[in-house]
Amino acid sequence: MSKNLAASKKRPITPEEVVAIKGVSDPRLSPDGKRVVFVVSEPVMEREESRMKQNLWMVPTEGGETRRFTYGPKKDHSPRWSPDGEMVAFLSDREGDKAQIWLIPADGGEAQQLTKVKTGVLGFQWSPDGRRIVFVSPEAESKEEEKRKKAKDDAVVVDRDVKQHHLWVIGVGSKRSKRLTDGEFTVTDPQWSPDGKRIAWVGSPSPRAEDTMNYTRIKVLDVRSREMRALTSEGRMESAPRWSPDGRQIAFVADAQGEGLPRMDLFAISSEGGTAKNLTEAFDRSEGAPIWSPDGTTIYFEAGDGSRRLLFAVPADGGQVRAMVEGDRVITGVELAEDGRSFVFLSTDAFSPPDVWWMRVDGSEVRPLTRMNPQVADYVLGETRVVRWRSSDGLEIEGVLVTPSGEGPHPTLMEPHGGPRGVRTVAFNGVWHYWVGAGYAVFAPNFRGSDGYGYRFAEGNVTDWGQGDYADIMAGVDHLVDLGVADPDRLVVFGWSYGGYMTNWIIGHTDRFQAAVSGAGLSNLVSMYGLSDIHRFMERYFEGTPYDRAELYRKHAPITYVKKVRTPTLFLHGEKDERVPLAQGEEFYLALKFHGVETQLVKYPREGHGIEEPRHRIDLIKRMRAWFDGHLGGAGDSGNEGSVNRET
Repeated sequence: MSKNLAASKKRPITPEEVVAIKGVSDPRLSPDGKRVVFVVSEPVMEREESRMKQNLWMVPTEGGETRRFTYGPKKDHSPRWSPDGEMVAFLSDREGDKAQIWLIPADGGEAQQLTKVKTGVLGFQWSPDGRRIVFVSPEAESKEEEKRKKAKDDAVVVDRDVKQHHLWVIGVGSKRSKRLTDGEFTVTDPQWSPDGKRIAWVGSPSPRAEDTMNYTRIKVLDVRSREMRALTSEGRMESAPRWSPDGRQIAFVADAQGEGLPRMDLFAISSEGGTAKNLTEAFDRSEGAPIWSPDGTTIYFEAGDGSRRLLFAVPADGGQVRAMVEGDRVITGVELAEDGRSFVFLSTDAFSPPDVWWMRVDGSEVRPLTRMNPQVADYVLGETRVVRWRSSDGLEIEGVLVTPSGEGPHPTLMEPHGGPRGVRTVAFNGVWHYWVGAGYAVFAPNFRGSDGYGYRFAEGNVTDWGQGDYADIMAGVDHLVDLGVADPDRLVVFGWSYGGYMTNWIIGHTDRFQAAVSGAGLSNLVSMYGLSDIHRFMERYFEGTPYDRAELYRKHAPITYVKKVRTPTLFLHGEKDERVPLAQGEEFYLALKFHGVETQLVKYPREGHGIEEPRHRIDLIKRMRAWFDGHLGGAGDSGNEGSVNRET
């Protein structure tokens, strides 16, 4: 069958089908390297239900049937193999509202509940001998607190009445548990030493986002004596401690800067403490959690590289970083086999949702193990390529462009990303392909401030929100118009979070877009500082608080320029959003309404900073389509299979 004939049989994807695409995450390789257990997420929309369901699936590494492994009615996730490979432990809320640790034989059978912790389990790890499991659980309410709560005498003192998360250990056979840590701090990511005598973990002052995102230290606990000590003396942001195979070193990720925007590099240090060595100082990318080779000579890690995310390696004593995988793809969830000869990981590209892949460490064989969304082959998928252009000050900028078939110019949806230190990649994006099926091109610029292009690029919008990044975006739009891709008279803009901020900023500085949708967008930076759960985030970017730098915060707030807005704008916001509180959307909506600009505000009950409920996600896509089509007079349907081209 010819390519053109095959393409003609394809059809545009619908919003319902976008939401129905299965998510794949957390692949875990068995100790013998023969099987992979992983998590599959899919929507449930039956009668009065609208939620996401998760179950464990299993696939052999030699190829073969992919099968469902657990059948919990709600969320089974976080699978971990026992050291002998005979059991899989996982978290599940199948017997209540809180996740507990469950155990299931690796060859299948009935799952048995291990923990019955009132506050639930947040994370866990098997001990090296398989006889114990360490887990993290929030503190429970005291009997007095429970009594007061029942009597509705439950006032909460902000910043004081905080339930910390602490370490516990439970015997797999006895099911007896005991608490390992206590105090005014929160624990995450516990990691056993190879001899089972110590546990490294990440501590922060509280479980609040403000603390877990900014004030983290790696601690080491002696399991027998309960003595704790800090791994380093620097006091910088630290995360992801991983023991070397011989237990003599710990590799971890930490902020190499110590001030301003964090620059996360890979370090190694003696497990007894001392001076940490920066292993990736010259690499200039933000690294993921370290993975030791069995012989302790190499450390593997994931890192963003522009519009891609790949697997890299560095000698354990420092040296040249090398890429283990090439190509236009996004790799996450890397696991190394115990014998050090192979990896499993998740891989996605522009035309394929994430699946589990297997690879020999020497790169001689790379192949997919799963195909969880075969229906994607039936859909119209846009031609995806990476485009590059020069901003007004000469800085080279990169972005992802997805276009329908046929000659341009096309009506174009410009989508700035969130973060602002986010990045748009060549990963599969079902919503983008939906827009292509509706006749739109999608342009996602990686403006200054994006991750994956080095530290200096990432700090390019410090104290400069809405200035240089706006120039980058508009230069990209001009570039696409000059190429004949984008129709200058049919431009629309949509962004979420910082992308919502950029949307709000853009419509206050240009009338070139015929319609806009602002999702969870920042509008008033002074009130944003006071209401958001991440105040320190704002301080890093504005080098101070609005109390000290009021004029700077005002200058870079979209609400300051509201009188200039003429663009019809739809606001979308989660009602329970703590990151960018609903008031940010309400304030800008009211301002546009007051000034006679066409506008709507849609609130999604129960939703936080991201929209998760399936029916809400479908509603969001359909509302955007109606808003944009209504202001462009419709875009027309088009599309084809497409291909990736990084050089434009």
